[in-house]
Amino acid sequence: MERNYVIASTKHMTHGFLEFWGKYTPDDAKERSESGYYRDINYCEKFTKEELEKTHRSFPFYRKGMNPFKHEHFFIKVSDLEKIGKKMTVIYL
Repeated sequence: MERNYVIASTKHMTHGFLEFWGKYTPDDAKERSESGYYRDINYCEKFTKEELEKTHRSFPFYRKGMNPFKHEHFFIKVSDLEKIGKKMTVIYL
């Protein structure tokens, strides 16, 4: 299964940047990280749709026509970020 979903947050959004839950873990990790907020898409946690469906969270999955900014948190495919007007952010240090 492909880990192509993130948990996006608008709760602490500043300057139009979404934040994403968790620090990226390897595919073979026993648990996925949900701690911390990250703006860099390369370092945030990625999930499979099945992993998100099994959680106790009632966040909505992004779907066409939905205004995700009415929700503090939502699930979204990385490939759908540009559809909502948010490009992936990479931070170089």
